[in-house]
Amino acid sequence: MIRPDLESVPTALIGKGFAIRIFRPDDETAQAAIVRAALNAAPEEAAFSEYPASDDAFLSGRVFLALHGDRPVGWAAALRQMVYGEGTGYVGMLAVMPAYRRRGLGTALLAACLRYFKRRGWREAVLDTDSRRLPAIRLYLRFGFEPFPETREEFARWREILVLLGRPGLAARLKSPPRPPEPRRVRPAHGPE
Repeated sequence: MIRPDLESVPTALIGKGFAIRIFRPDDETAQAAIVRAALNAAPEEAAFSEYPASDDAFLSGRVFLALHGDRPVGWAAALRQMVYGEGTGYVGMLAVMPAYRRRGLGTALLAACLRYFKRRGWREAVLDTDSRRLPAIRLYLRFGFEPFPETREEFARWREILVLLGRPGLAARLKSPPRPPEPRRVRPAHGPE
């Protein structure tokens, strides 16, 4: 999904007892636990804990944690992946533990990432999401993100999702990706062998 500008980033309010702070080097274990709980995934603990320490994105204040008291319960990364272009921020792995959802934490984490991009003068933001994560897609749509299908299959699925979420106008405006070029048939220079 893409947010084509970073103007008017929505503000996010979270309840008493919750806070957003920047990732610290001793947060790797909590971060892995959030991913396991939020995404029902089991990252390899050793590989996951080495990743933040080896990535400068984690060392420069680009990762935000949602806390309940002192306990990390959600996180999101405001990254820069050059494949998307010089002025594009990439929201990586926004995740909130199931017991802490619907409290505005995902909203606050996403807003923190977008404000980070805007402070740096970047122009737009992108993120990846799974089409089955409807609550997350609702959040991204509220924040001005739009689907950016790259294949015909993604285009069809996004249209279904948008209609399901009550956004038929956006579904109708969604642009289909171009058809891939037909493979060229090359004739042998000297006829069949």
